[in-house]
Amino acid sequence: MKTVTTKRAIVAGVGIAGLCLTLGACGGGTTISTSGGGNGTPNTATLPADWPSNVPTPTGLTLKSAVALNIESGRTWNASWAGPGDAGAVNTEMRSKFTANGWTTTNSLGEGTSSGGISTWQSGNLTTQLTVVKQENGDVAVNEGVVTKAGASPAAS
Repeated sequence: MKTVTTKRAIVAGVGIAGLCLTLGACGGGTTISTSGGGNGTPNTATLPADWPSNVPTPTGLTLKSAVALNIESGRTWNASWAGPGDAGAVNTEMRSKFTANGWTTTNSLGEGTSSGGISTWQSGNLTTQLTVVKQENGDVAVNEGVVTKAGASPAAS
């Protein structure tokens, strides 16, 4: 019998939810490459080499998983982080970074709350869904799902 800690279960849940949203928005996948620990192995996750340079990442949190997908409509990425921190402060930090990198928000939920929030950001050919949540143990989990508009090149963003 395998025991899963609350922290890992919530991070995995956030990551899976983000990946499902990413795949759902794009219509399915054809090639998947992943990095990250699992099944008791140490977590050595790294962002995919082609992670879009204008997509910000949270400061002070540990990258738990990352995936890059080649799908029918283009390239998509998903990454999840977790660690100690204040979800409201992390959400504010991420929103500031997106704005500083020239992104515009198209939807937002939970802005200014201590429990985090969900927001969608647009920049050129890229759309990113950012999810920041406070976990039951008080840590913060962050998930980013990035998709390329159908028929567009990520490099054109």
